[in-house]
Amino acid sequence: MSVIIISTSLLIFSTASGSESLMPQWIKNNAKWWSQGAISDSEYIQGIQYLISQGIIKIPISQVVATTTAVADTDRAQSIVVHITFDKTYTFNTFSKLTVTGQTVTNQGNPVAPISSLSAGQFQLESTPSKDKKIFYDLVSKYINPNQKPSQVDVNVDVITGDGKTLETLQYSRCVIISYFVYTNTNKEEYRLSNTDGPELRDVTSFLCDGFRIVATKS
Repeated sequence: MSVIIISTSLLIFSTASGSESLMPQWIKNNAKWWSQGAISDSEYIQGIQYLISQGIIKIPISQVVATTTAVADTDRAQSIVVHITFDKTYTFNTFSKLTVTGQTVTNQGNPVAPISSLSAGQFQLESTPSKDKKIFYDLVSKYINPNQKPSQVDVNVDVITGDGKTLETLQYSRCVIISYFVYTNTNKEEYRLSNTDGPELRDVTSFLCDGFRIVATKS
C-alpha cells in the first residue's frame, strides 16, 4: 500500500471569518475514511485536487528572485584592440566584432576537451572597411591573390574595459587567413558597427591558428 504524506504546513485554507472554516465536512470524512482504508488513495487525492481547483486550499508558491548587480561601464568589456605580427607588429583599433568559431581546450599540449570539430584557434574579425587597415588588406591580398606566398602571423586580441584597461588578451599563434569577404548589411534590426541607420558595408576575415591561449590581467 502506498503512503501519501500531506504536509499541513504547505496548505492554506481559505476562511469566511476568523473562526468559520470553509473546509467541507465530506473532505473531513474522506480523511477519516482514507486513514481507515475505507477509500482508495486515488479517491482521497481527487478530493484534495477538487479543493485546490476551487480555491479552498491554496498552495503558496515560493519565489526565488535572483539579485543582479549592474556592472559599471568602466568595469565591463566594451571594445577590442587587435595586434597582428608578421614583418612587425601592427595595431588596429577599428575591428568591431570578434567571433571565436572553434577551439580545442588543451592541457600540457594534449587535447582533453574538444569544444567543436574545428581546429584550435579558429576565429573571425569583422569591421567596417577603413583606411587605417590598409596594411591589413595588403596582408589579406597575399592569401587571396594567386601566386603569392603568405607567411603565418600571430594575432593578439586585447579585451578593453570602459576605463581603457586591458581585461584579458586572446593570443593566437601561427595563424593563416582562410577566408575574406565584403558584404552589405541591410538588416536594420542588427547592431550597427558604424553610426548609420542605412546599409552598412562590412568585411569579415577568418583565421585558423595552431596555438591559442588566454592571458588575464593581474589585479
